[in-house]
Amino acid sequence: MKNLNVLILLLSTSIFTFSQVKSVTLSGVIKDRASKDNLSYVNVVLKLEQDNSFVTGAVTDAEGRYTLSNAKPGNYILEASFVGYHTRTTSILIGKLSEFLDLGIIELEENVTSLNEILVMVLRMPLQKVLIRKHFQ
Repeated sequence: MKNLNVLILLLSTSIFTFSQVKSVTLSGVIKDRASKDNLSYVNVVLKLEQDNSFVTGAVTDAEGRYTLSNAKPGNYILEASFVGYHTRTTSILIGKLSEFLDLGIIELEENVTSLNEILVMVLRMPLQKVLIRKHFQ
């Protein structure tokens, strides 16, 4: 009976140990907040929450989808940036129970900046035609 209890304990701990994953793959979609269109070629970076050090990164495809592989369980910051949009930063906790984590839809807001007008003036120099002669002897 004692041996049976030890065997059950060993099996349950081994099953629990093997059920925990060592790396996780993150995925999601980046969209424009106003138009709800998918954004292509957005930079997506995963950083450690402790010191903001780079872990992994990707660029969204034509449908706005991204995939970040080989992230270890822990606390992270996900940063999405694109020219003409505000950078979006999100805190993420990656657990040990699943190999895949779908972060869903992340919406970026346009960064609209109005510039003052400028006036371009062009001054033309009068064109002078000069005849160039060649002399042969």
